[in-house]
Amino acid sequence: MTNVDFIATDFPLPTTVTLVDPEINNGEPFEYRSDVHDYRYGFNAQLLEEVDNSLEFDALANLPLILPKNIYILEGLGTAYYKQYDSEEKVEKVRLELKKFRAFVRHVVNTLGEVCVVFQSLSAKLLCAENIDSITMCVDDLDLDGDSFNLGRITLHRFVRREEAPVPIIHGNVNRKYRAHCITLLACPQRLPAGYAKEHGIYQGSWYGQHELDLSKEHLGLPEGFEYYAKGLSDLDKILPPHIYLAGNNPSIYPWGDPTSKHYQRKAAETLVNYLQSIVDEQGEVWYIRHWMPDSLAKADTVEIRTMKISDLDLSGEIFEFELGVLYHFVKEAY
Repeated sequence: MTNVDFIATDFPLPTTVTLVDPEINNGEPFEYRSDVHDYRYGFNAQLLEEVDNSLEFDALANLPLILPKNIYILEGLGTAYYKQYDSEEKVEKVRLELKKFRAFVRHVVNTLGEVCVVFQSLSAKLLCAENIDSITMCVDDLDLDGDSFNLGRITLHRFVRREEAPVPIIHGNVNRKYRAHCITLLACPQRLPAGYAKEHGIYQGSWYGQHELDLSKEHLGLPEGFEYYAKGLSDLDKILPPHIYLAGNNPSIYPWGDPTSKHYQRKAAETLVNYLQSIVDEQGEVWYIRHWMPDSLAKADTVEIRTMKISDLDLSGEIFEFELGVLYHFVKEAY
């Protein structure tokens, strides 16, 4: 798993600042930089469009929808320590790094404006605009002097001036036991043949599009380690045909990324759409929905059902997503 960290602002980040903090350098001025590789003197921030690596763009998902316009890859900042497990030397090193970073963010916020920080893991369970928790706070509300600290890999921190956030304001439940997951359901009248998904270019193994839920079994018959995903069915089995398949990814098209990244995004979305079309051709209909666990699950009695042909989907633009929480009913002819 690859971790990718981002810092975002509405303005270019300053590369060199002189800071004063009573907890650092005995209160004497010190220089701090945002463009170094020797992390004793700061961190390294590169504008996203200047980074030649599709992994970073993939990790960004669709967060530009809610982030300031200048997005940087943030490297070289230790963000967590645990006194119980880490050496005293590491704890003090990371704590000092974080205090310097806190002083930097304080300076930037007070002189320029809001600073957003988000830590992302590159996997099938990316944080996206519609499922990320956010906290708006003054950076001085970060308590770095305890026995442990973690800036957090499930939260978007929006750092603002003290008068704009006298106390931390939390949106969503940042104490989730589990991370949020994108869940997609596919349902059809007849059982799909073994290997059908792979034959149509879906290369996520049995876990995408081919793992049928068994409503008669505990955890819907999901493999050990995936029990939590069973909640993704919600109560939609009440209105879906009998053969229901669950997946944990979301092929979409976004305008962010280098040409290679954009190519693979579009290819994945087109492959999924062709896969759905093949089911419609053979069975006459297929149902599809994407929603988010744990707190944005569609319900059978309130979900919007949209009946249409596959060809009505428009993949020609810069952005394509299946609308969140909408149950698509694809048929050969929509009346």
